[in-house]
Amino acid sequence: MIKIRNIEFSYGKKRIFKDFSLDIDEGEFFGIIGPNGSGKSTLIKILLGIFKIRNGKVEINSKNIEKISKLNAAKQTSAVMQEFSPAFDFKVKDIIKMGRTPHMKLFGELKREDHEIIDKAIEDTDLRGYEDRSFRTLSGGEKQRVLIAKCFAQNTPVILLDEFVAHLDLGHVQNLMKKVFNKNRNEGNTVVGVFHDINTASMFCDRIAIIKEGCIFKIGSPLEIINEGVIRDAYNASCSVFMHPVNGNPQIMLDR
Repeated sequence: MIKIRNIEFSYGKKRIFKDFSLDIDEGEFFGIIGPNGSGKSTLIKILLGIFKIRNGKVEINSKNIEKISKLNAAKQTSAVMQEFSPAFDFKVKDIIKMGRTPHMKLFGELKREDHEIIDKAIEDTDLRGYEDRSFRTLSGGEKQRVLIAKCFAQNTPVILLDEFVAHLDLGHVQNLMKKVFNKNRNEGNTVVGVFHDINTASMFCDRIAIIKEGCIFKIGSPLEIINEGVIRDAYNASCSVFMHPVNGNPQIMLDR
């Protein structure tokens, strides 16, 4: 579903990626972790077409993202970023409706199918009763739930998440991750998420890539890459790793 080949990207003279390649399978829940400043969020912005690569090629659903229109790109990929600050005080239902914009003709009205997709997105994210609430009055977790609903309404084969549960409490983290996980498992959307929390990535991702200094340091299933040695070498941190008693996924605890 996502093919990255030998890309090069720099911020001015600071090189972030050189000859960076990565494949992500269709229907995969793929996690990206790594130290601060390693290029994780930059990679998401490249996949969204926000940042233009200097060399190499990025394909999503067999389409070169630099050779398709922004409208067609928005039909392939939706995203929830860390911050979303609309210039106007939109209602919840209006933000969710924005997800249908790439599928509408210029100045077109929402069709019956659009309303059905929006209604399902509201239902899938437990936002029934929130439709007329002001977005600005919502808590951080509620705002992220609205943005997930907007992604679901956009109905793209690929969903990108850039630390979208950072700074949220445990309940909101679990609630939001379950909603995206269910979408992935039930409808086959490919999900690519950047995670600050290693344990969250381990619980939900099929594979994880650790990016360090613009390179893939390690890639594989949570069981293959989350261990004391890899975490020490990737993060310069000492930890202990335990298997989750229910699903057997590795979970880390920092040593004192």
